Amino acid sequence: MELSNSRPPDSLTAYVLDNVRCLIWHAYVFISSEEKNNSWKIKILNEAAAQCWLPIKRHPENSFLQDLYLACSPLAQAQGEVMFTEAFQHKKKRCGRQFPMTLADGSEIWIHEDVHLEEVQPDHWHIVGVLTDVTTHKLSEERLLYLAHHDSLTQLPNRGYLFEVLAKAPSQSMRYLLYLDLDNFKVINDTLGHPIGDLVLFHLSNRLRSVVGMSGDVVRLGGDEFTVLLRPDASKTEAQELAESLLQQIRQPLIVEGQTLYLSTSIGIAATTDLDAPSLLRNADIAMYAAKYQGKNRIVAFDSEMERAVRSRFELEGELRKAIDKDGIGLVYQPILRLDSRKLIGLEGLARWSHPTLGMIPPDQFIPIAEETGLIIPLGLRLLKQACQQAVHWRRQHPDLVVGLNVSVVQLMEETFAQDVIRILEETGLPSEKLTLEVTESILAEGCDPVLRQLWLLYEAGVSLVLDDFGTGYSSFSALSELPLHALKIDRTFLARAIDPSRARAERNKALIRAITSAAQVLDLIVIAEGIEAEQQASLAESLGCQLGQGYHLQRPLTPQALNNYLGQVASASVQDFRESLVFLRAA
Repeated sequence: MELSNSRPPDSLTAYVLDNVRCLIWHAYVFISSEEKNNSWKIKILNEAAAQCWLPIKRHPENSFLQDLYLACSPLAQAQGEVMFTEAFQHKKKRCGRQFPMTLADGSEIWIHEDVHLEEVQPDHWHIVGVLTDVTTHKLSEERLLYLAHHDSLTQLPNRGYLFEVLAKAPSQSMRYLLYLDLDNFKVINDTLGHPIGDLVLFHLSNRLRSVVGMSGDVVRLGGDEFTVLLRPDASKTEAQELAESLLQQIRQPLIVEGQTLYLSTSIGIAATTDLDAPSLLRNADIAMYAAKYQGKNRIVAFDSEMERAVRSRFELEGELRKAIDKDGIGLVYQPILRLDSRKLIGLEGLARWSHPTLGMIPPDQFIPIAEETGLIIPLGLRLLKQACQQAVHWRRQHPDLVVGLNVSVVQLMEETFAQDVIRILEETGLPSEKLTLEVTESILAEGCDPVLRQLWLLYEAGVSLVLDDFGTGYSSFSALSELPLHALKIDRTFLARAIDPSRARAERNKALIRAITSAAQVLDLIVIAEGIEAEQQASLAESLGCQLGQGYHLQRPLTPQALNNYLGQVASASVQDFRESLVFLRAA
């Protein structure tokens, strides 16, 4: 702070009045109740100083006080009159207000007026008012209010704003809400990093704004979740059309930091005339999750049946947590056989959940829930340990027996997954070459480097890797070169269509199977035909180059107890055959 050597004025009060950014006025007022008019005698104490920091528009015929009044908006003038009328009526000793004032250059400042009143005798008042420039404080308040209602990354309104708008909506008014959640966005953060993920969300928010325009408000709820609140007069058709436009725009390639990304979203639509904001948001959220459950990249409108299904799903999630804690989910095993000799090669462990009151719950009901909630991590490790322990027991009778399990992308996203697998192998005593893990092509669609790292760690540790459902998805033949594989399973649909009554359809599918087996042979991969339901399919699969097979025709899945009996009756491949024809066990 720079100190001045000059002496302060003789009057400290005069010094303050000349230098402070405030205006002080005082008045004597007579209130005539009979004539219903007031007599004001007003004086400004520091008018010269006030004119410096209040450069209002001046009129030659007016006093500064008159121009000061005219610089206030008509609304502010009316508010002032109401304030003083109420103060006189209720004999208040203090009142105040904030109002905008327009300066000569057209800019606007905010004024706080603090007024003290004293009735010196009946109907005679002495009033002192202080006008202070609070523009900086007002702007700070507005900034804080803006931040409280907007997302800092995208500058879109946030959840608080959405709830406030809906709370002010007239009752019984129809409002449509779209709920958007990006599909597989977590992979972008995990593979490219959160800074890139933030850029994606920023660019995406601009796309959403450009598509929605004046049709409604785009709101970011958090993460990769957005909503669009349509204007009050929007129709159901407009809501559907806007959702379709958003779906198409989000699918357009997005270039971020030189990388081309392909996004998709699941959209839920909800409408209400009587629900509160949380209920409307919940219904739209339920519809969005229904869109994800139906395959993602689509639009689903909410209905009451959907709510019941979601409630049932949450109840099932609770039961699933209990079942995992109590080891209530076990494995059955489906044998994998050589197609030429029908000798046993290995077993695929399949998760089964027998609930004490709900009965047998199919995997396609509880596995997706386990993946969405992350419960697949503890469940997968428990099942893996169970399979390894049982395999050690069965290998006493069939030393060459191999056991396999399916693993999901969610499991492979865990940084410690490969370490956990190796630890379980060590704890149970199962050689690593006697374990196979099956993955699907969806791991390539995720474009996930962490997943590939886990696969290579398992490969180097001696665990065999099988690509399941080959041919159903994303970049099938490129998968053979990208992944560290030992075998692949041809999806059951190819074999089913290869015996189709339509000759042309059957021949095309036979040609596809030949192409797959030829490519696998070049890469030293074993080919497993799954879904063999008849001898005709088994013979055809062998003739087309598949070495192994599994399916109900060869053997249905067996409980561990039933498998004990089965293993006592079936022959298994010899060690030599195993080494020559299977990739499950490395050649010495």
